[in-house]
Amino acid sequence: MIELVTLDEVKDHCRIDGDHSDNDLTGKIRAASSAIIRFCQGSRDKIVDTNNRPLESEECSLAKEATLRLVTKLYNDPDGTTVQNLKQGELPFDVTMLIWELRLPTII
Repeated sequence: MIELVTLDEVKDHCRIDGDHSDNDLTGKIRAASSAIIRFCQGSRDKIVDTNNRPLESEECSLAKEATLRLVTKLYNDPDGTTVQNLKQGELPFDVTMLIWELRLPTII
């Protein structure tokens, strides 16, 4: 499992007190982290090590910020209303603008 950010980082970012949402947030952290890693095709090794632990790198810092933004969207909009116009595989602009240069898609 990949977790680019911690529960405490997300709670601080979203200004959430208490632990009533911890299980939900943990799931969203994992989902968002995986989505960010998948989006950054070809740059995984700049973001996480072989054990899926975040690296101390500029690329990882950008991926972490993108993850925080995506978790916030998932938390604040559980029904996906604000992202309903995105196509399959797309992420919101404010997320992708941070990590666009890390995307190196494979052409078959």
